[in-house]
Amino acid sequence: MGATSSHRRRTIGALTVLFTALICGGGFASVDAQSTSYLLQMPTLPIAPGDSFALAVEGDWVQSVAGFQLSISYDPLAPIQNVDITVVNSLVGALEPEFIQFNVTPGVIVGGALFELIPPFQGIVLPSVGFPLLLAEITGDTAPDVEEQLVPFSFVDGLGSPPINNSFVVNFESIVPDSFTDGAVDIRHPPGGPLANFVRGDVNSDTFVDLGDAIYHLSYTFGNGALPVCLDAGDANDDGHSDVSDAIFILYFIFIEGPAMNPPFPNPGPDPTPDSIGCEQGIEL
Repeated sequence: MGATSSHRRRTIGALTVLFTALICGGGFASVDAQSTSYLLQMPTLPIAPGDSFALAVEGDWVQSVAGFQLSISYDPLAPIQNVDITVVNSLVGALEPEFIQFNVTPGVIVGGALFELIPPFQGIVLPSVGFPLLLAEITGDTAPDVEEQLVPFSFVDGLGSPPINNSFVVNFESIVPDSFTDGAVDIRHPPGGPLANFVRGDVNSDTFVDLGDAIYHLSYTFGNGALPVCLDAGDANDDGHSDVSDAIFILYFIFIEGPAMNPPFPNPGPDPTPDSIGCEQGIEL
């Protein structure tokens, strides 16, 4: 492993400690414990016809996870194109697993990741933080003339050849999740009306993207902090949701040269990918 990769992993480790401390002991309200021990979930993601999408695949666990497997199905005849799966925007990708393999065929997405494959083992794991973390994103796009419809994505064991089951790797053992929430891509026309101007990632609306935005995001996501006047600005990873993955995305961008936000960034403007998140008060140009 090169010096750059080693530095990247040390930085990720430090950010994980910081992130966990902010949530679990840094002054925010306590996080309610999950009713289940291990879970996998996907949201319902609204997009407009002609848009691309990034559907989050999230997981939660009570012990540190050394790897995972995913087995997901969708309608192979659904009007979506260029379907793929990526860990680029997640903590998984930042940790650079020694083994990672995904296969995508029409209607089927299978694969997994293992952070350490051969000795010497350094204890690289996904920590248990008490709430779901982003594992991967299912990506694709739609044609501009596609009809409004719901495209479900479901966790289904036994897909692929050889068959793959949804599971986590904990202490060298496979753990089957005890809760699954399937997701969907909801293709629909956005409501009309003027679009507000904002800078993506600028959660506190000071026109800059910095550590203050990540802290503001964590405060209203898990504590009693006030919602931002432009919730759409908090959708840092542009997946149509304002959640913990956005705070992580901002931290990556600031500290470890992660990918920059999609437009509008770095200059304010309207959201070129309309979604269900509103912006009550934008930035005056």
